[in-house]
Amino acid sequence: VAEAFHQFPAAGATGALVLAESHLAIHTWPELNAVTLDLYVCNHSRDNRAAAEAAYEALRAEFKPQRVVRHDVKRGAIQPALPASAH
Repeated sequence: VAEAFHQFPAAGATGALVLAESHLAIHTWPELNAVTLDLYVCNHSRDNRAAAEAAYEALRAEFKPQRVVRHDVKRGAIQPALPASAH
C-alpha cells in the first residue's frame, strides 16, 4: 500500500512498509550495530502466524544478529465471524 524511508545524515535509517493488513517498521543505529523491527501481521480474516514467523526468519537471516531480544504480542484471537443476526 505504501512505504516511507528516511536516511539520517550521520547515521542510521528509519522506515515502514504498510501492507493491506500488515506492516513492517525498521529503525537502524549503525553506530551501535543495532536494529529494531516491528512486524505486525493482521489476523482478522485468518490466522497469519505462520506468515509472520516466515517473515521474521527471513529478516533474521538477512540481518544475522549476534543477539536477539524478541517480544511477541498477541493482539487478538481469531474468532469465527458472527452471524448477521448476532450483531
